[in-house]
Amino acid sequence: TEDLHSLRAAREECQKEGIEFSVAHWLNSDLTKRELASIYRSDLSLIISRHEIGFLQDNASIPNSLLFYLPFIFDLKELEQMESPGFEEREDFIFVGNGKHNPNIDAISWLVRDIWPRIREKLPECKLHIYGAYLPHRIRQLGDDNKGIFIQGYTAQINEALQKTRVNLVPLRYGAGLKGKIVDAMICGTPSVASSVGWEGFWDNNENPGFSPEDVDGFVEESVNLYAQKPKWTASQQRDQELLRSHFSAPDHREKLNTRIRDLRLYLSRHRLENVVGALLMHHSMASTKYMSRWIEAKNKGQQA
Repeated sequence: TEDLHSLRAAREECQKEGIEFSVAHWLNSDLTKRELASIYRSDLSLIISRHEIGFLQDNASIPNSLLFYLPFIFDLKELEQMESPGFEEREDFIFVGNGKHNPNIDAISWLVRDIWPRIREKLPECKLHIYGAYLPHRIRQLGDDNKGIFIQGYTAQINEALQKTRVNLVPLRYGAGLKGKIVDAMICGTPSVASSVGWEGFWDNNENPGFSPEDVDGFVEESVNLYAQKPKWTASQQRDQELLRSHFSAPDHREKLNTRIRDLRLYLSRHRLENVVGALLMHHSMASTKYMSRWIEAKNKGQQA
């Protein structure tokens, strides 16, 4: 899974309706039922976020035997060879997000409307650069040189843009999975200020350093302080590098995945017997197809007669 699509969709619905997200709202969704059924019918689901593994176990009783944590993975030796400009060599703020992804469009709107004007009051010389393919016209219209907002659109050199920037802003109000825009910034040595949804999956829930959509004050204060205070910025950059090493090492995750698949193949019959719900769903899926095909056959015979 890229992320739990049903979780992202339920959060989006709640955001648009102006109501607080709840597990009950998520469970009542047809998309949730389809996604959970797909997980049960599979021998193993690769889940990108530790948060979502816990969410599935706690709120949908998905057995741990059906889930495997596989985040973004990187060759850390290659990353360590990348040059990362220092604090004084960087300037301005950045947002990165594809325009075909609704959480990004909502985030840009919230950033430009409520967050950036207040950052700009405290840092009047700073600029905000917004990158992303397929940005719609209404987003491109938000560009304003006088307000320090520059809609840059698509670039094939996003790493270069990140390495020139001092702070990455990720004000996502809804979404799911791990945020590639934060990982890309980590790789480029660019500290991020993010919402709680943005940081989800990177940290345990009690360690999440993100801000809720209601806490614009906190988001603005953290952004300004991170930009202006070199010790804080350096500590944040070092924390990100430690997070990359401890959570996203390719050799570690490849070895664990190979071991899990090897064990599944050895004990596949027993594994499937223990997945009673999955067996029931497979049975009914096959039965519905069987009888539907018979109905179509009978119908065609009747038309020919």
